[in-house]
Amino acid sequence: MAKLKKPKKIVLKPKQAHDVITWLYGKTSVAPKEFTTEDCGFAQAMLVEMLNASFAMGFVEALFRAAAKLPSGPKKVITTFLKGAGKTLVKYKDKDDLAEMIKKPVIYKAAQAQMARASRSVWRIREQTGELIY
Repeated sequence: MAKLKKPKKIVLKPKQAHDVITWLYGKTSVAPKEFTTEDCGFAQAMLVEMLNASFAMGFVEALFRAAAKLPSGPKKVITTFLKGAGKTLVKYKDKDDLAEMIKKPVIYKAAQAQMARASRSVWRIREQTGELIY
């Protein structure tokens, strides 16, 4: 996992951050009212990272779907890919605007699983010590 970037502006509220953590890890021993601003920033940074990974995976999926029909010729493959990639671009035209992404998030299970594996130890330390280091 690349080092998560701390968000400049935290838009997640403690309950929302708790929901993200619970969705990612299955459960947490930290109650929503115990979530700090730093915890909310951590959840938001993970959410942004998963959305960015899913954004990239959308292009790969579009290419795969286009290339699956190779007998139709390379021009058709390119056209199909650009149409599929264009749909992904429209969904996430402003990747930095988290508030818009939260309305209809598209996160691939692979991106979720990778983030859970990569960040689980950081969150477990937070649960045990009360300190969040990321």
